[in-house]
Amino acid sequence: MDRVFSTRLPEEIIRELDDASRRLGITRKQFLSEAIMLRAACTSHQRAREILARAAGSWQRQEHPAETVARAKDPFREAWRRHEGAMPQS
Repeated sequence: MDRVFSTRLPEEIIRELDDASRRLGITRKQFLSEAIMLRAACTSHQRAREILARAAGSWQRQEHPAETVARAKDPFREAWRRHEGAMPQS
């Protein structure tokens, strides 16, 4: 279901909307709908790229995964030996 949306726009924007719609052979409603959807898609893609850029390489390590696991488990095992006197079963 369509809803009515009202906003104030400068005359030059309205003229450009009319001209672009006429050139493309589409309605102003269709032009605005597509423009909004394209803008939203670009924003979503840009956000995804920013997140990826921040996280890129975080899974790439210089050491082998087994070394990373051992480095994480060794302090735990050492603490277990100190406090319980026995090692947990893996």
